[in-house]
Amino acid sequence: MANQDGRVFVRGYWRRRPAPGGGAKGGSWLIAGVAAAFWLWGHFVGFSDTPPAAPPPPAPAPTAFGAP
Repeated sequence: MANQDGRVFVRGYWRRRPAPGGGAKGGSWLIAGVAAAFWLWGHFVGFSDTPPAAPPPPAPAPTAFGAP
């Protein structure tokens, strides 16, 4: 019993018929995977080609020499 809207009556309720070809076939998962890979690459490897700046040399510690 098919309806003109593309619905069929199954087990007491109207259900939409599946589209030919099965729909997107996981395209949203592919996009999410690419976005996650890009984020991880940027998080761990980084986007810039310049090396990180070297930390400044430590300042000498104050001593008790010459203290009154």
